[in-house]
Amino acid sequence: MNMSRCTILAGIAASALMADLAQAQTTPAAGAPVVVFTDEILVTARRREESLLDVASSVAVISADTITASGSATFSDLGFSAANVVFNNSVNVSGFRGVSIRGIQGRTGIYVDDILLGNEASANVAVNDVERVEILRGPQGTTFGRNTLAGAVNTITRRPSFDWTGSAKGAYGNYGRRGLDAYVSGPLVDDVLAFKASAVRLKTDGYEVDADGNDVMTQDLWAARGTFLFTPAENLRFLVGGDYQYDDPIVNAYHLVTGPGTTYVENTIATSFQNKNSRENYGAFFRGEFEASDALKLVSITALRKTRSDFYLDYDFLSADIFYEKGPRNVDEFSHEFRASGDVGIVSWLAGIYYYDSKYIDRNSSFLGVDYGGPATGGLTLGQLGLPGAISTQYLRRDNSSLAGYGSVDIRVTPQLKVVLGARYSHDTVREETFTGNLTSRFVIGAVTPQVHPIVAYPKITSNRFTPSGSISYEPNDDMNLYATIGTGYQTGGFNASACNGSTTLASCEYKPETLTSYEIGYKARLFDRKLQFNLAAFYLDYRNLQRNQRFFYQVDGSTVQIDTTTNAARASGRGVELEFQARPMEALSFDGSVGYQDSHYNSYPNAPVRVALSGAPQLRDLSGDALPYAPKWTGSVAANVTGNHALGEFRLRAELQYRDPYKTADGPFYIYQIKSQTNLNLSAETEIAKGVSIAVRARNVLNKQYIINQSYDASFTGQFYVARSEPRYVWAEVRFDF
Repeated sequence: MNMSRCTILAGIAASALMADLAQAQTTPAAGAPVVVFTDEILVTARRREESLLDVASSVAVISADTITASGSATFSDLGFSAANVVFNNSVNVSGFRGVSIRGIQGRTGIYVDDILLGNEASANVAVNDVERVEILRGPQGTTFGRNTLAGAVNTITRRPSFDWTGSAKGAYGNYGRRGLDAYVSGPLVDDVLAFKASAVRLKTDGYEVDADGNDVMTQDLWAARGTFLFTPAENLRFLVGGDYQYDDPIVNAYHLVTGPGTTYVENTIATSFQNKNSRENYGAFFRGEFEASDALKLVSITALRKTRSDFYLDYDFLSADIFYEKGPRNVDEFSHEFRASGDVGIVSWLAGIYYYDSKYIDRNSSFLGVDYGGPATGGLTLGQLGLPGAISTQYLRRDNSSLAGYGSVDIRVTPQLKVVLGARYSHDTVREETFTGNLTSRFVIGAVTPQVHPIVAYPKITSNRFTPSGSISYEPNDDMNLYATIGTGYQTGGFNASACNGSTTLASCEYKPETLTSYEIGYKARLFDRKLQFNLAAFYLDYRNLQRNQRFFYQVDGSTVQIDTTTNAARASGRGVELEFQARPMEALSFDGSVGYQDSHYNSYPNAPVRVALSGAPQLRDLSGDALPYAPKWTGSVAANVTGNHALGEFRLRAELQYRDPYKTADGPFYIYQIKSQTNLNLSAETEIAKGVSIAVRARNVLNKQYIINQSYDASFTGQFYVARSEPRYVWAEVRFDF
């Protein structure tokens, strides 16, 4: 066990010990009032507000104060905030690669106010107007609208208030970091109509410099959110609102000279123009809530979302203009959910109907630059194409729709014993069509003769699945909960569109649905007069036909052809533990943190296609026993908080140490697939200087350690890969006005 991991674990043990010592020194006399220091954590993980202690599953909660103190600007900045959770960052916000929970990538439902953001391109939203973030581990299909196999992340924003409230914040720091953040809420008609509005602006000059001396890896973000709350009656509420976000970063990264071996050399990238990857992401929703009685509460949510990202990439990694790519990706989403719930005696129940529809269109085109064929290429040619415009286009359209009914029943068998039974029935449909050709698109480089394939519309894939769940919990008193849970989930199958383009043997290109059975036991408690609260969970995951997404490069008639494929691993499993805690040994001092361990691997994957060279057909290898991608064994964080008062007001100090074990991003021997262990230290100091006025100094990655966080799948003409490095040390000052 290395020093960083030991530090994390020692910090957690020390926190618990301090709470124990504090209890021993401050035990109240008999009959004395109990002073509760840890805050009650309320969540809506099961679609009703309840104490975290009462939820029979593993849930992590990231508070608004933690988000502010950490300096998180977007969803992906929360990457180290929970045990056994990996937020897979890319070179920019629009390249966000999703969330891995308990070793499974791409199976997490990402929600904002119960509304699914169903595509990774739309998921990385600003967190400027957030009350808390709840991370639910394990299948959540019986409480959340979409069948969320690995778990769900639900961001809850602040609702409009009938009391005037607001804030404005400005920030400035190194690397030209400039930020503005504003929020206001109040009544338009007393007790009937209220509103809220928030906006954020964040811009940095970039933390890398390219070969020409230009700043790259910049941030350029605009975001706004607004909501109206209409309450015509005490038991009736309507909310209507929307959000908008625009990102326009410069994303030139670093590249590798020797990628496939056991070592590599980083060189500053050289390009003929600055790479861009802009994104426009906006949505609207309507929500109605009606409380007829405790026995019947109704909620209806309708939402629309549109996301458009445009990339413009110099793909030859040379200062000469030889080869570049550009193209838009569009995502349109619509969802509607209607659910009813209530409490009747010893029974609490929930039932819902959910519909989701999305359309994803990707147009990816490649072009020859003005320097193609000249001396800058070193004699390298692309074959007998000779086309002045686009040389290749790959078009992919994927339509997904899902209709589901779900529900759960909580039965309080005795005051201490509760049984929960849940079920979901899903009807999912997937449609895909593709087109490739070297007259208008990419991925067919060096063809002797032009090739144009017809548009291929694949057969509709329909899946119907019943997924039950159940749990039992025992609460010996108000401060303890022991539980056991079984959950199931699935992900529909599909076609390998790029591999099958133009093929008549479509059956050979289909991959199977994936299923999961999840087992979890846990213990939640508040101890020592509630000065210590912790949640401990152990889990085992059993996957059948686990879907693995991979990319290969073939040589076909002198052409390099990219093939994206999904194959099924017959069996995979994961097991591990999670511990999360809060401790307040004294009123001015508190600790919080988490630690997770997981062992996620293939049980049976004997004929796995593995990329072993820059190009060429993959080799079949037995990956049985190998670790799954995006599954670090150890993750953890520990934070200390100090609060107090001085003559001008309150002050708050926070120090947080974060750690993540090494992991891989894909199967195969390439060194660049291996992500090294990561240790981060974040610091924050904030103080009031007048009523409603505070200043703060915050720092992220104080140790200034940068890591490769992801890489390109394919190499340039000279065998180089581009990679993205994590952010360096950021330090900035803030001034905030509250009213």
